[in-house]
Order: sequence, then C-alpha cells, then structure tokens
Amino acid sequence: MCQTYHSKGKTERGSNLIKKELVEEQVLKWIRTMLADEQIVDGIMNRLKREESQGSAELEKDLNIQ
Repeated sequence: MCQTYHSKGKTERGSNLIKKELVEEQVLKWIRTMLADEQIVDGIMNRLKREESQGSAELEKDLNIQ
C-alpha cells in the first residue's frame, strides 16, 4: 500500500491493492485449465513417480552404507 494512501486516505490516492477474491478466482481458473489437460497431468504424475523412486533409491543406498 502506498504511504500517501495510508496517511491521507482515498481522497489523495486510490489503493493499489488487488482484491484477493479476484486473484483466487484467476488462480483456480488456471488450475482447472491445467488439470483438464491430460498431458499435463500425466507429466506431473510421471515426475512425481520419478522423484519418489529417486528418493527411495537414495534411502536404500544410505541404509546399505551403515
């Protein structure tokens, strides 16, 4: 928020803040669009599986060292 708006109010200057409802609506719209694309969802799932298997392999390696 601008210092002028904070100290003198709306008469001097309008708020530069964005309404959270507007931002939330746009973010949810974007998420819905991404989830509707099967290729994107498949890519995310593949990446998660890869990261999970890499994490498991590192844990197994650490356990075998001890």
